[in-house]
Amino acid sequence: MGEELVEMLKEQRAFEQNTADSLTASVNRTKNSIVRLFLNRLVLDSLKHADLLQALIDLNTGAIVADIDKYRMKKELSQHVLNEKEMLSRAQKIIGKVEDERTRGLIQQIVEDEQRHHKILNELLRIIETIENIRDEDWWELYYDRAEWLF
Repeated sequence: MGEELVEMLKEQRAFEQNTADSLTASVNRTKNSIVRLFLNRLVLDSLKHADLLQALIDLNTGAIVADIDKYRMKKELSQHVLNEKEMLSRAQKIIGKVEDERTRGLIQQIVEDEQRHHKILNELLRIIETIENIRDEDWWELYYDRAEWLF
């Protein structure tokens, strides 16, 4: 990847981050929960885009550090797996009590997100536990093979 393209990616990343920061300020100023919901979605997408661009920059410039603190990461991911399991259980209990179809549909979206999060965390934990010496190429494969996790 050429230097010009890397520079463009860096500029786009900065723009996404600035947009997320600006939107966050708007979120913090509004009391309307519906407006906050939609603005927060935009914030999350901009942050996701900034992270995606940084990953592309790192992967293409060799800036990725292959080693990770496996012990710390396994411990943290294991805790997140437990948290996601609890969130999923709670959301499923709520669905059992909801009569309004609109509300049920929105809670079902939360359940589906929690199921996806649980799957992602378990897969990341498995990968970290099984890959002895993770290489930049392993990160490329993880990123490419599981890009659907991002969307």
